[in-house]
Amino acid sequence: MATPSQILASAVQQHQSGRLEQAEQLYRQIIQAEPKHADAWHLLGVVASQSGRHAEAADCIGRAIALNPKAAAFYGNLGNVYTSLGKIEEAVNAFQQALRLKPDFVDAHLNLGIALKDQGQLDEAVTCFQQALGLQADHPVAHNNLGIVYREQGKHEAALDCYRQALRLKPRFPDALNNLANVLNDLGRLEEAIPLYRQAIALQPDFAEAHLSLATALLLAGDLQAGWAEYEWRFVCRRPELPEFYKPRWDGSPLNGRTILLYGEQGLGDKLQFMRYACLVKARGGRVVVACNHVLQDLFSRCAGIDQFIPIPGPDLPPFDVYAPLLSLPGILGTTEETIPGDVPYLFADPQLVQSWKEKLSGNTAFKIGIVWQGSASTYGAQGRSISLKQFAPLGQVDGIQLYSLQRGKGSEQLAEMSDQLQVDEFDGRLDENTGAFMDTAAVMMNLDLVITADTSIAHLAGGLGVPVWVAIPFLSDWRWFVGREDTPWYPTMRLFRQTRIGDWEPVFQRIAEELKRHVAAHAEPLLTASREERAMPAKSAGTSAVFVETSIGELVDKITILQIKSARIDDPVKLANVRRELATLTAAFEPVRQSAGQSIGQLDQFIEQLMSVNEALWQIEDDIRDCEREQDFGPTFVELARSVYHQNDRRAALKREINELLGSRLVEEKSYRDYAATQA
Repeated sequence: MATPSQILASAVQQHQSGRLEQAEQLYRQIIQAEPKHADAWHLLGVVASQSGRHAEAADCIGRAIALNPKAAAFYGNLGNVYTSLGKIEEAVNAFQQALRLKPDFVDAHLNLGIALKDQGQLDEAVTCFQQALGLQADHPVAHNNLGIVYREQGKHEAALDCYRQALRLKPRFPDALNNLANVLNDLGRLEEAIPLYRQAIALQPDFAEAHLSLATALLLAGDLQAGWAEYEWRFVCRRPELPEFYKPRWDGSPLNGRTILLYGEQGLGDKLQFMRYACLVKARGGRVVVACNHVLQDLFSRCAGIDQFIPIPGPDLPPFDVYAPLLSLPGILGTTEETIPGDVPYLFADPQLVQSWKEKLSGNTAFKIGIVWQGSASTYGAQGRSISLKQFAPLGQVDGIQLYSLQRGKGSEQLAEMSDQLQVDEFDGRLDENTGAFMDTAAVMMNLDLVITADTSIAHLAGGLGVPVWVAIPFLSDWRWFVGREDTPWYPTMRLFRQTRIGDWEPVFQRIAEELKRHVAAHAEPLLTASREERAMPAKSAGTSAVFVETSIGELVDKITILQIKSARIDDPVKLANVRRELATLTAAFEPVRQSAGQSIGQLDQFIEQLMSVNEALWQIEDDIRDCEREQDFGPTFVELARSVYHQNDRRAALKREINELLGSRLVEEKSYRDYAATQA
């Protein structure tokens, strides 16, 4: 009969070979025969942890420690289990106990350093990694972890040295390659970072973090096509979490009456930026349902292209045929830098609130500026975007302006601290309290001359509303702002003021203050002195012109449906960009009219859907007629197609008249053709 020692040797062999179930059976066999066998309890806990049963593992290793409190390895593995359970403080205590028993325990130094880093004790973590390297200088993992902490401390050159040392010791080290690329990315050296991300992925094809980092680097560099594809790895990284949908993911094909669910993801700013795509999706001929944060419902109810809004979290989702995450739409629709749908506004303030705030602010004739300095710290990647209000102090030296705080929540306490240096109107804390998220803020913005903000959701709100906005961008900028640009194709009324050195905001706000002085002095600047109606119009590029002429509402709707059909059927990227630009402009003009239909909006949408069907039929008829012409076939088919044009155009004219009458259009299109159907009687 085998002794416990013999069984333990066999169990360890099974364990080391990866046969965890067999090893666990043998460890339990030992414990059954010898309940106080500390090593068996310890290794049983290790197996449980490797199997994902961390609570059970903690109990087993705790029993082992009770039997043998002098075993450093027991405490080391208990610390690992606590780390897996998210009990970082308990993990730190376990690793420290392991080191008291065995000061040269390299892995305990390493793991203690990781735990301290997770607690935000960066200096202490550095000490741990340095102690590990003092014991084993050729430890690549220790160099890599030390580099991670140096990067968090902003010591980028030191981090680069650590990663390079790790790769010298272990050239095929995906984590170190990815981390080295991250620091180069931080320093703006994208041309060096991107190949390193690709090397890491070549070594470990399922390395999700490297894929996501590569995505943001490619997008930042302007390689949108490759970037969108890699950006789908965000779901593997669980940034964000995506519900399990039991319907297919939309591939961008025509919807042909199907219902699509657009799922809002990530932060509020992301949703504000990418909701512009709803009208483009609508143009594919389907019904658009948006599932998004309930706080955005009032604002998004005015957006074009949304047929139904479902608040999340909330009740069960309605039936749908296909779905798409909101930030996947640029990739699905093949967005390039040239085809970014940048026409504004696509977000709209409540007209009554706009008028109300106009009356409240009308007594102040100064140049009105709304400011925001701090965003949500919980948003992934938000580090470095928030700014201390004291950095805005140079604005206080500009004559003829009035600053208004659009800051909500955390960060507002800085107003009292800066009251002697910066005079800022706080609106008595009234913004959005009774009207819903962003509603008062949007209405106030429509009555301001300028918004100056950190890279927050307010920047996207201002840009989507089409109001002038200046954004202070950190050196380590978000991917959506590209590299080196002071403008952005996402928002034509936005200007970017970038840091030239990491963490150095003072020169940025000096430049902003200088520019502000020039704008206030030249108060006739078109962008800043245009009427609210003019600001609501899409910005025009230099060298272009536009003619604004009143037309019938039915004619406007007819044009929109034709553009929607073109958007779904045209493949040429240059033509598609022009179509989308015109579609976004006309849709933005029509949406307030649509909202004014009130209880008749359902009937209006039915007319619009019927008009879409008529124009799709006419599109197909023209294609078929051209086919006959090409083939010189003027027989019965050609005659029937020609006759059908009259039928469809009569129906088209009738629907436009129905829309004009429903909405009380001042202009009404008249037809003088003989009714074709009547001639057949």
